[in-house]
Amino acid sequence: YTFRVENPEVQLGLDKTGDAILLPEPFWKIDLNAAVVAKPVIADGMIYVGTIDGTLYAISIAGRNVAWSITGGEDAGSIWGSPVITSEAIYFGDEKGNLYAVSPDDGSALWSTPYSAGASLIAGGVETEEGILYITDEGRIFTINLEKEPKPVTNLEMVMYATPLYINGRVVIAPASKDELFKALDLNGKEIWKFIPSK
Repeated sequence: YTFRVENPEVQLGLDKTGDAILLPEPFWKIDLNAAVVAKPVIADGMIYVGTIDGTLYAISIAGRNVAWSITGGEDAGSIWGSPVITSEAIYFGDEKGNLYAVSPDDGSALWSTPYSAGASLIAGGVETEEGILYITDEGRIFTINLEKEPKPVTNLEMVMYATPLYINGRVVIAPASKDELFKALDLNGKEIWKFIPSK
């Protein structure tokens, strides 16, 4: 995957006709040697992005280079979800169910071993007041803090691939189900509402 960054001097968005402005060539690019599935995250002048070979990259926008990278080694799985960036840590999970917390400064591991979620972490996480919330692909929802203390929220026993949203104290999820397209829960796992398509 080649990460492409557009020229910051070009005004991006819509032109006067309402059409999108497209650039013929990227301003600069970096080859990460592996596919990127999840949306990159930009914070504090850095681009954070994971690849399917299990590597998380921190790319300096100003320096136009890889500032650091980290992989889980032989036990690493593909990274399908976007990382969660906080002032204290960067959290990311992989398809083998490993959850990592690393330093934003240099990518060094903040936990001696990754947390095992017990099932694949395909979706990215989301920051809440209780910690970082993750959903396994089997529907187990939990939060975890920097001290590596997990707290169960609920187990929906539903296939889950989409990254949740956290809005006004509610976790909005999109199960991979034709029966329930969306569901909102509180941080205790209590259902607030759900959207069921008409038949």
